[in-house]
Amino acid sequence: MKRNYCILAAVMLACVAAAGHAEAQSHGHLKVAFVGDPQVDDSVELGYARNSIYKELRQREDIDFAIILGDLVNDSMDLMGPSKESLDSLPYPWFLIPGNHDFDVYNGRKAKVRQPGRDRDLVTYKSLFGGPDTTFVAGGIRFILMNDMIFDGAEYGGGFDTAQLEYLDSVVNCSGGESLIVLATHIPYSHIKDRETADSLLSEYSGDILFVSGHTHRVRRGDVTLSSGKSFPELVAGATCGSWWRGRKDEHGIPYALQNCGAPRGYFIADFRRKGYDVEYKCVGKDRDFQSSAWTVQTDSCKRLVVNVFGGAVDGNVKVKAKGLAGSGWTVLEMKGEMAPEVIEVINERDAMSKKERRARRSEIIPLIHARSPHVWSVEIPDDAAIEKVRIRYSDPFMSFRSTVAVRQLALPAPKE
Repeated sequence: MKRNYCILAAVMLACVAAAGHAEAQSHGHLKVAFVGDPQVDDSVELGYARNSIYKELRQREDIDFAIILGDLVNDSMDLMGPSKESLDSLPYPWFLIPGNHDFDVYNGRKAKVRQPGRDRDLVTYKSLFGGPDTTFVAGGIRFILMNDMIFDGAEYGGGFDTAQLEYLDSVVNCSGGESLIVLATHIPYSHIKDRETADSLLSEYSGDILFVSGHTHRVRRGDVTLSSGKSFPELVAGATCGSWWRGRKDEHGIPYALQNCGAPRGYFIADFRRKGYDVEYKCVGKDRDFQSSAWTVQTDSCKRLVVNVFGGAVDGNVKVKAKGLAGSGWTVLEMKGEMAPEVIEVINERDAMSKKERRARRSEIIPLIHARSPHVWSVEIPDDAAIEKVRIRYSDPFMSFRSTVAVRQLALPAPKE
């Protein structure tokens, strides 16, 4: 690929990102919020977003800027403007990349003017937010924000077109002195097909890379292996709408909307330093130390202690200590790829409803399915073990915490997979 030009970084954006936050960066810290999928469908859901995620972000004083990882709306173009107003109310800069539901609709019930055969595009998005691809440097880190949506009629997939690959090539090869690239997209980079060219370009970069995305409505932290064999961390931030603003409402009138991985609605905060970074998962509307849950799950064959670390990585380590466990030391839990207890509980409650009750409580039913979570650990315990509280130690290369949580029990046995 020819490198006959060098894309200039969006200097004004970088300056804006740094303005007012010089003190934080001078101490070697840059805090960035990675926010996935508010995805509001109507004025009611916009109210949910305004009274939860946007309100919380507006009240935070420790963030240097936020990156919204797509699906600002749910095919509802008339909500783009009001959503931008909510973002504009944040006391720090924000950046946005488009998701598949941020493209204009020309067919179906949400089309303002039907135009059969016209692919979905970003006319409305660009009129409000400008071009979808940008790059800037902040805190010595190269941020690259790119649209990775490719539409063919109503169908979409993940990837980059030729012009975008030239852009990516130029940015990567014109990076000067940065030790880390953060590539933010909507669809996870690991989900993109035909990645060979992009893999090759990124493999030429001598520093580290962090891939960040949303889209899946599940939280997952793992690695992406490029075609060259190089591996880099990937952070899939989940959705701040959770499971599409469904479920019972809390005391503030916001639906529970549990995600299918068992993580509550939330977002990530990355604390970048000169020699690395840490991440933490923040559940919307919850205290900062609400990062995990613990359960005893009784099945037909055994009893297990299960811990769900909402922002945990697939290579994370979980140790627990509690009265009722054998020995006085720390017990190591294993990642076995099982369902989150929270999800089992919601599905069991739904399955126990009659058809009439389901119809009457339709908005309270979260559309969860039997699926394994990438951040659940467990250990078999004696059937007579009575555990009320458990101390948890969690660690991986980019996150660690200690906490003590009350142990919950499933009302019904776990369903067989």
